[in-house]
Amino acid sequence: MQVNFTNDEVLFYALEFRRILTEYGIIIVVEPTYHRLSTYTNRYMRMCDHGQYIRDADGYIALLRSQFVTGFGLCFRGANLYNNTVIAGKPYYEV
Repeated sequence: MQVNFTNDEVLFYALEFRRILTEYGIIIVVEPTYHRLSTYTNRYMRMCDHGQYIRDADGYIALLRSQFVTGFGLCFRGANLYNNTVIAGKPYYEV
């Protein structure tokens, strides 16, 4: 069973990661994501996800951008047949 995080949970963990990372620290997130060209995989993911919180890559990036400068890295299909996206980010720091 795959359960994903609510928006509030993602923001809570983003704040915690930002709190503990130094100004040179990097967060790397690997999350299952919907992909516009993978209709069958998206349907499978939707059927198996009991949390109903899988997003597309832009949805995760939008949530993380409140705390991090983010970059979109890589999409791949994982062993669980889900589309996965790797997102990297650095915390915002005042200069």
